[in-house]
This record gives sequence, structure tokens and C-alpha cells, in this order.
Amino acid sequence: MIKQHRTLAAYVNMLLRVGFAISHVEEWGPAEQQIASRPSLADERQRPPFLLVAARRDGPGRNIAA
Repeated sequence: MIKQHRTLAAYVNMLLRVGFAISHVEEWGPAEQQIASRPSLADERQRPPFLLVAARRDGPGRNIAA
């Protein structure tokens, strides 16, 4: 599997550049109970493995290559 690491800023700026308005951002990581049973998951609290961005584009937007 090839991993494609990007910064949070890269995702947010791309959405803004093409005309989206961001309404909500959530990051998911392991719960405290999961870390207690698997201490190796503690690093995931620093860099959550899941990101959810709620965004909406009301107008036509712009080309991503612009």
C-alpha cells in the first residue's frame, strides 16, 4: 500500500481554493480504552488516522488546477 501523506492545510486550502465553504472538521483516533489495551496506539492520538471535513459549494466553483 502506498501512503499519501498530506497536511491538514493541504486539504483545507484545496477545498477553499475551489470554492467550498467548510462547516465542520472532525478527527478520529483511538479511544482511551483502546490505548489502555493496546499502548502502541498512543501515537495515533498525535496524528489521528481519520479526518472528516464537511464542506459545501453553492456556486460553480473553480477548476482544481487553477
